[in-house]
Amino acid sequence: MSKKALLIQPGKLGDLVITTPIAKHYHDMGYEVHWPVFDNFANYFKAFDHINSFCFGAKMNPSAYYRNERLDRHTPEVFLKAGGQFFTHLNKFINDNNDYEIVDFCFTFPGHFNNYNNRLTKTFEAENRNWIDLKYHLAEVPLKKRWEYEWNRDEEKEDKLLEFITNFTKKKYGSEKYSIVHEYRGGTPLKEIKTENPINFSYIKGYEIYDWYKVLLNAQSIVCVDSCLANFVEVIPAFKNIKKHYLGSEEPHFHPYMRNILLNNWIDHSDSDTAYNGFQL
Repeated sequence: MSKKALLIQPGKLGDLVITTPIAKHYHDMGYEVHWPVFDNFANYFKAFDHINSFCFGAKMNPSAYYRNERLDRHTPEVFLKAGGQFFTHLNKFINDNNDYEIVDFCFTFPGHFNNYNNRLTKTFEAENRNWIDLKYHLAEVPLKKRWEYEWNRDEEKEDKLLEFITNFTKKKYGSEKYSIVHEYRGGTPLKEIKTENPINFSYIKGYEIYDWYKVLLNAQSIVCVDSCLANFVEVIPAFKNIKKHYLGSEEPHFHPYMRNILLNNWIDHSDSDTAYNGFQL
């Protein structure tokens, strides 16, 4: 009977992109990998044969992603509700199924109570270490695995999305050249970056973030806030020579360890305490 690992990180999408390689690490060690997530992230895992994903009927409302203003530290009520609902179901599932090895790399997440994980955030902050480093530390996986992101590509979907974007660009700008821009919804842009024929990155039903691979590969430039898109672009070597602008985050990174780790040749426009370009693996 194979060993079974239960990975604890229900979302959001950026966190899933960052930590997806953890599942491959456990799969390669002979584990059957199971990963419960919010309902609206279930389709993301269809490109990973080694991950068995399941849901509890808890959904992450899109408004959970946005704060009213950059310095508002209040966690959105819908985020608190969704997290509480998810972890209530998850804790019952764990109590009813004791044949899993728990791999818990979640911390400071609404509804999730793991005092050891939460205390380590203070330790990592004091040691000038990073939250992504902490997730891999808690999973007992080398941090360098973050950049070993692999999925089952669906080139037919990639081609359809590329055709849609280029046709839209021709109609709007009279050219097939475009730049992909991912800003926060509403509010003031973190920084104005001049781009050639900007196209906003947004969810398109039936397509996951990795289905944008060819669209991104053919972009004149990519402009990203700290988001799922930035984290996907970061781990794809093919995007290294594309001009990429990192804008940082509207969230209040009053904990310096919350800055990102950027190694894929970005132009960094963020506040000095939110990026981590000098990181050495």
